[in-house]
Amino acid sequence: MLRSLAQKLINLFRYPPRFLYRKQIKIIYPVHTFQQYVNCQWSLPDGYTLCSPGSDADLQSWASLLNAEPGFGRWTRERIASDILPHLIAPDAATHLFYKGRLIGCCSTHDCSTAQKKIGKLMWLVIDPAHRGMGLGRIVNNRTLAFFARENYALVLGFTDPDRLTALRLYFSIGCIPGYDSLYSFIHWGKVKRGLRAGRIS
Repeated sequence: MLRSLAQKLINLFRYPPRFLYRKQIKIIYPVHTFQQYVNCQWSLPDGYTLCSPGSDADLQSWASLLNAEPGFGRWTRERIASDILPHLIAPDAATHLFYKGRLIGCCSTHDCSTAQKKIGKLMWLVIDPAHRGMGLGRIVNNRTLAFFARENYALVLGFTDPDRLTALRLYFSIGCIPGYDSLYSFIHWGKVKRGLRAGRIS
C-alpha cells in the first residue's frame, strides 16, 4: 500500500498533469493580420529563393535541417512523411528557403481543427545559423502564416521552449500574445518577459 502510494507520488512529480505544468509555452498568433501576407512578393537577398515543398521535395535535406536545431528531436525522411506532410493544412502549406540550391530554412503548418473551429499550429521554424541575422526567419515565418489566412483558420497557435528568446522576440514583434494553459505557464511567461526586457539572446 505505502509502496503503491509512493510510486503514485513519484509519477505525479515526474509526469505532472498538463493543467499544472507544461514544458513549452503557448503562443497565440494574431490571425486577423495574416491576410497581408497572402500572395506577398517577398524581397530576398541575392541567391535566396522561397517555395513550398512539392511531391519531389528532398525529405533527407529537410530532415538534416531539422536535426541541426537543438531540441527538435531526431528526424528522418520517414518521420517527415508521417509527422509533417499528412498534417499540413493544405498540400502546399509549408515554406522552404534555399540559398544557391541548398535548403537552409523551413517552416510548416499543422491542422488540429475541431468540428466547430478551424485551428492550426505553426511548426518547425528553422533557419540555418550561418544565415541568421538577415530577417529571413521573419520572411519564412510570415509566408507560412499566410496559408492560415488563405484557408480561413480562426485560431493559430505555436509552442516553443521558454529559453528561445530570439524566436520569442520575433513572435512578439508580429503581434503574438502569451497563451496561459497551465499554472506553471504564469511562471514561464514571467521569466520570458524579464529575459526580453533584459535583452538576453538565446
